[in-house]
Amino acid sequence: MEGSYGIGEKRIMEMHMDIDNLLRLLIDTSHKKGQALERFLELTSLQANLIKAGNLDTLMTVIDERQGVISLINDIDLVFLENYNKLKKALGIQSIEEMDTNAHPLLKDLKNNIEHIMKILKEIDHLDKMNTNNLKIDLEHVKDELKKIKIEKQSSKLASAYKNKYAGAQGMFVDNQNKKY
Repeated sequence: MEGSYGIGEKRIMEMHMDIDNLLRLLIDTSHKKGQALERFLELTSLQANLIKAGNLDTLMTVIDERQGVISLINDIDLVFLENYNKLKKALGIQSIEEMDTNAHPLLKDLKNNIEHIMKILKEIDHLDKMNTNNLKIDLEHVKDELKKIKIEKQSSKLASAYKNKYAGAQGMFVDNQNKKY
């Protein structure tokens, strides 16, 4: 009996080590996501400045770089999700909220990383909404300017066509007035 107890205890320790290893992987992955999101936030802030300055060439470069960071974040999310599902299966839980932080002290670090990620995501969301609004305003200004140019061109064409069509008519009108009936 004593020997089987030792085997069970050993298995529990191995399982605990596996869980700690998964938690370390999740902490590392969430840390990498946090770093990627910080870069994304920097790019979003830079994007806001470029929109205000009207620097569309550099804006396009920043948008391309943001897309690269999004791809990186998607890859990180896949790794995180895979390990998160392994952790939930190993513990027989639905969410890390069900885990005891006393039994798994590393969980505190993971939760801190997730809180940090959520904070950055809120900042990004706020800046993205501002950027979208500023772009809409700029687009409306461009539309208004294009309408003005179009109207000016149409007016110019109309005046030119009228002038060309009736250029001789003025002389005829004057000539006809000078004739005595």
